[in-house]
Amino acid sequence: MRRSGVRIGEVKSLVLDDDTGEVHVRILIDSQYILRKSEQPTLVVGLLGGDATIDFQLVVKEGEIPDRTPIDPSIELVGVRQANVNSLVAQAAMIVPATQETFNDIRKTLQSFEKLTPNMDEAIKEYRALGKQAQT
Repeated sequence: MRRSGVRIGEVKSLVLDDDTGEVHVRILIDSQYILRKSEQPTLVVGLLGGDATIDFQLVVKEGEIPDRTPIDPSIELVGVRQANVNSLVAQAAMIVPATQETFNDIRKTLQSFEKLTPNMDEAIKEYRALGKQAQT
C-alpha cells in the first residue's frame, strides 16, 4: 500500500472470486495513517517485472474540495486498475489516424495557398500601380 509514493500498509490476504473474476483484498494500514473518502485504491502494475502495488490516489472533480472524512476501517472499498501501456497504445492508435487526416487537410490548404501566391503577387503589383496613378 502506498500514498504519494510512501508505504502506508500491506496486503493481509487476497481472495479471487472464481465466478466473477473479482479480487478481494484485505489490507492493514499502519496506525499513523488514515484513509480518506476522496482517496481511491488503484492497482498499479510496474512496466518491468510486473510488480503490483495498491496506491491510494486522490480523486476529486475539478472545482471540488477533497473529502477528508476518514473511511470506516470495516467498509469495503472498490478499487480501479491504472491504465496500462497496452490500453494507452490502443488509445494512441485511434488518435493517430485522425491526426494524420488533419495534417493531410492542412497540407491541402497550404497547397491551395501556394497556388494562389502568383495571383496574389500580381494583384499586389496592380494595387501599387493604381496607388501610383492615384498619387499623380
